[in-house]
Amino acid sequence: MELILTVLLLSIAATSDSFVIGIGFGLKGVEIHFFSNLYISLTCFVGTAAAMLLGRHLGYVLPVWLTGSLGAVILLALGLWMLVEVFRRREGSLHGVCTSPECVDKDNNKKVELSESIGVGLVLALNNIGLGVGAGISGLPILLTSFFCSVTSFAFMGMGCQLGHKLVVGRFSRFLEIASALLIIWLGIHSFSVS
Repeated sequence: MELILTVLLLSIAATSDSFVIGIGFGLKGVEIHFFSNLYISLTCFVGTAAAMLLGRHLGYVLPVWLTGSLGAVILLALGLWMLVEVFRRREGSLHGVCTSPECVDKDNNKKVELSESIGVGLVLALNNIGLGVGAGISGLPILLTSFFCSVTSFAFMGMGCQLGHKLVVGRFSRFLEIASALLIIWLGIHSFSVS
């Protein structure tokens, strides 16, 4: 049960940017097609799985005394870096890297189609690399973690888009980023205490 909870919390923290991006789309009146969102979530699955496989292989190569704590240290460092970045930037996460509605909706039809979702999927997958490597070294199950990341990404993008029609994002977006960073820091500390 604790493993499922850890994987779920990691997935929520890893994919919270999908929620923020979805809100951004909703605020601009841009809808995301089901298959576009599905593509993004599948890209998230593949990116997370690949990063975790890399982490797992690093765990095999590195000495046992090091791998016990390295995954936890990576998660902790990543969480701290994310927290620092929240306060260094003037805008929310991943802004300006092919995730703004104006950049994605190239034909200006107020819908994110499959061809337009490729950049968003790649950016979100790349965003999970550090987390995936740390989770892989920590020994979390690859398929389960990747599946949860894919599901939460799909759900968050859709929910964010719907909520974006009703919310003013500003401080709410920053709150989500801070909460995600603190959650990853907590997971790193928890993994460190377990290892």
